[in-house]
Amino acid sequence: MISRARGWAAALLAPTLAASPVLASGLSAPVVGTSSSSVVAPDPAAVYWNPAMLTRVVEGRSSEWLLGASLLYLDVRYDRMRLGEYQYADSLRFKAPVPREDIDPQRSGPAGEAISSDFIRIFGVPATAPQVFYAGKINEDFSVGAGVFVPFGAAIAFDDDGPQKWALQSVDLLTGEFAAAASYRVDDTLSVGIGGGLVVGALKLRKVVDLASTPLMRDAFANPPIGQPNSFGPSAPSEVRELDVLSRPVTIGWGFGWSWSARIGVAYQPLPELQLGASYTHRVPVVFTGGFELDMDDPLFTQDLVSQGLQYPATITGEAEVTFPVPPNLNLGASWRIDDSWLVGANASLFFNSVVDVLGAALTSNQLVQPELGLGPDAAVDLPRDWADTWHVDVRGMYTSDAWFLGGVLGFHTAASPDETLDVASPDGPRVVVAGTFGHDICGWTGWCDSGVDLVTDLHVQYVLPRENTGSDYDLSNGTYSLLLMAGSAGLRVRFE
Repeated sequence: MISRARGWAAALLAPTLAASPVLASGLSAPVVGTSSSSVVAPDPAAVYWNPAMLTRVVEGRSSEWLLGASLLYLDVRYDRMRLGEYQYADSLRFKAPVPREDIDPQRSGPAGEAISSDFIRIFGVPATAPQVFYAGKINEDFSVGAGVFVPFGAAIAFDDDGPQKWALQSVDLLTGEFAAAASYRVDDTLSVGIGGGLVVGALKLRKVVDLASTPLMRDAFANPPIGQPNSFGPSAPSEVRELDVLSRPVTIGWGFGWSWSARIGVAYQPLPELQLGASYTHRVPVVFTGGFELDMDDPLFTQDLVSQGLQYPATITGEAEVTFPVPPNLNLGASWRIDDSWLVGANASLFFNSVVDVLGAALTSNQLVQPELGLGPDAAVDLPRDWADTWHVDVRGMYTSDAWFLGGVLGFHTAASPDETLDVASPDGPRVVVAGTFGHDICGWTGWCDSGVDLVTDLHVQYVLPRENTGSDYDLSNGTYSLLLMAGSAGLRVRFE
C-alpha cells in the first residue's frame, strides 16, 4: 500500500507529458534573425548565433540594429493506421486475451487523418514573433550586443475527437528570450565571445489520457480490495486500450516558467575572403508551473468503487510542474567571399537531443487523497522519450549590389524521435529546408541617408518528408506523418557610422 501512496490520479496523468516536448524534437523557431543569419554571418543576430561575430558586425561603424517580426504557419498531418486489434470502445474487458466476439473489426486498419493547419496564434489571434537585435562598439577591440527573440514555440490544435486524441488534442507553447553578449577582438584574425539569456514561457496542452496504460490502474484493480485481473500498464496490449470508460480528458496549464541559456563562440578569419566560426549554446530545462484539470466523470470512478475505498470527484484540479527539456547545441560554419558581389557558405549544427531520455513532472492535488487506500496528494512521474542527436546542415549564397541583396539557403535536418515514441506531440522526421532573403536600401525612399537602412524580407520553409511509422510502441501512433512549417518575416536593418 505504501508504494501506491504516490497518488493514483497523479500517475494516471503521466501520459499527458508526452505532449510537452512538442518543440524540443524539431519545432524550434525556424528563423532567428533572418534566414541568412548564421554562426559566420556579421549581423546583429550574432547575439544568438555566435557572440564572437559581434566585432565583425560593427567593423567600420559604431552600431547596428536588426528589427523585425515573423508570421508562422504550421501544417501537421497524421494518417493513423491501426496495426493492432481493439475491442469495442464501450466494452469492459480488462484482461487479455479478449474473446474474438468482443474484438471490433471496424477498429483496425486506417483510422482517419488528423490535420492541424493554421497560423501560429496567441489567444486565437494570428501572432507575430518579434525580433530585436543590437550590436554596438565599445572600442576597437570590444563590442557588445543584446536581443529579444523567440527561441521556440508552437500552436497545434486537432479535432478533439480525432484518431490522435490519446497523444494530443492541442498544445500552445510560447517562449521569449532576453539575451546579452560581448565580443573581444584578440587580433585582426581572431575574436572570441560570450553571452547568455533569460528564457520565459507559457504552456497549455490538452489530450485524452488512456488510463489502461498506467501502472497504478493495473495495481489498483488487481490488488485487494478490488482484486480484478487485468492487462493494464505501460505494456498493455492494444486489445485493452482506448476504451471509453478509461479515456479521460485532461488539461494542463496555462503554466508559466523560466530558464537561462549560455553561449560561447569563436570567429577566425585566416584570409580576407574566408570566415570560420564555431559556437556552443548551453540551455537548462524550462519548468512550467500551473494548474491541471482531469475529467473523471464516470460512475466507475465517482461511485462504483466506493465500497472498496475509491471515490474521486467528477473533476480533479490541482497544481502541475512540467519540465520542458531544451537540449544544448554546437554550431560550425564557414563562408567564402568570391568577389565584391558573391558570398557562399555552409553551416552545420549538432543538437544533443540524446540527453532527453525521460520527461518529468510533479503533480499535487488534495483531491487525489484516498485515505482508505493510503493514496497521498503528490506524485513524481517520468516518461521515456529516448531521443537521438540531430544534425542541421545547409549551404547558402548571397548576392549583393549597391542597393540590394538576395540570399538563399538549402538545408536538411535529421530526426530526433525514434519510431517507438513518435507521435503528433512530436511530429518529427527528416526535413528539407528552403529559404530566401531579400533586402533593399531604402535611403532613397525615406531620406534616412545619414545611416544605412535596409528593408529586409524573408521566407523560410521547412518540410518534413512523409514518414510512415510501423514501429510505435503498443500500436500507439503508427501511421504516416508530415509537417510543413513556414515563416514570413519583415524588418529593418539600421547601421550607424
